[in-house]
Amino acid sequence: MYYVRSIKEGKWDDHDRWSMYTFEDLHTSELGLSVWAVKRNRIEDIKEIALAIALTKDAIRSVWLCLIPTDKLKCYKIRIKRSNGDTKYKKLANRHVDIQVPKLKDLLKIHYYLYQHWNQNKHKTNELMKFISQTELEQLFIQKVNDGELDDFIKMTIKNKKEKDYKKYYKMLMGNSHVQAIEASINNNNKNN
Repeated sequence: MYYVRSIKEGKWDDHDRWSMYTFEDLHTSELGLSVWAVKRNRIEDIKEIALAIALTKDAIRSVWLCLIPTDKLKCYKIRIKRSNGDTKYKKLANRHVDIQVPKLKDLLKIHYYLYQHWNQNKHKTNELMKFISQTELEQLFIQKVNDGELDDFIKMTIKNKKEKDYKKYYKMLMGNSHVQAIEASINNNNKNN
């Protein structure tokens, strides 16, 4: 099993050494690190997690992911706290967890592990560093829309299409026959009420 963590390339590239700037990017709280759980290191599974992460934002963008094998965390006294991810991809929200450690030094060691891995493999996709492009994520997004896996999100997008968090998604979905059918259904329900 792996824990997946997104990192912002710019924050990690701008610093030649391990620093609080990269630590700040992890948005830790209460000695916890927000991650997503994935059973296998298969690109299909990783892309789904990348989409869940992308759908926490107001638009889909490329993402760098660092995979942390669970065996790398055995030396720390970690506790896994379940917490639903703040993603619009509700099917995967339950894959979000917080890794909690008893001491700040343990959290810093995990952060240092991530930093070393990034620094050694800058801009190279490998076993534990994955880059998922915006195009790949948009294609997966449309596939999941067509498969009906994001219907709740589509309904929210249609209802809130003028709000910042949904505008870009609505533009992206315009013309999709599945989305048009949902929108027609919503409009018919509104007329009947």
